[in-house]
Amino acid sequence: MIPVRIKLSNLKLAMCICLGLYSYMVSAQLVEVKDNTIDIAVFNPAYNPEKYDKAEGSPYSNEAFIPVKLDYLDKTQFVRFNLVDDVIELKSKSGKNLIVDLQKDFKIELLDGSNKFYYTGTFSNEGVKSRSFFELVKETESFRLFKKERKKFIEKPKVEAYQDEKYARFIAVNDLYYISDFKTNSSQIVALPRKKKKFVAFFEEKGKLVEKFIKAEKLDIKKQEDLIQIMDFLFTGIK
Repeated sequence: MIPVRIKLSNLKLAMCICLGLYSYMVSAQLVEVKDNTIDIAVFNPAYNPEKYDKAEGSPYSNEAFIPVKLDYLDKTQFVRFNLVDDVIELKSKSGKNLIVDLQKDFKIELLDGSNKFYYTGTFSNEGVKSRSFFELVKETESFRLFKKERKKFIEKPKVEAYQDEKYARFIAVNDLYYISDFKTNSSQIVALPRKKKKFVAFFEEKGKLVEKFIKAEKLDIKKQEDLIQIMDFLFTGIK
């Protein structure tokens, strides 16, 4: 029985060493993106964007890392937005997979000349709450309108021997839009319905006026510029 106890002891020692090294590696990654008050990003060894290497297209809105001003950090950071995995990758000196911690609220200003701003936050879609990142497309004293770009990963299809080989690919899907929760004044944002009937009902007692405005102006609730026009009318044109 003694040799067995020695083996178990050695195994426990090895496990402790491995766990210690892993904790050190994670901490080392956090040092790169941490200030005195908050952790900006996390190291996730399970996140593996290389799994898409042979697919046609890209899971990103921007393939190359772009410079940004990220809340709480003085130095310029470089990020890219993975629309399939719903992840903001942050470029690290070590090359490890660092991802922005979406459980915290951040403002991200793009420094590529596009004048775009992104926010992380809690959103509600038919009562279900989640965390993600969103592009700010319109801001007034009364509301904020956000856009959520999306892409979908299509697995490699099976083909017969006589058919040409086909590859996995990415396809763009319809953007989703969200608005600040003006009904309860909470910090979360709420998904705007994509079907006209539900969209009109979303605005309750003002819904009929919104419906008339949409019809009169021949607007499409799935188009960003039309949504902005509707929101401006709703919050400034209706008395």
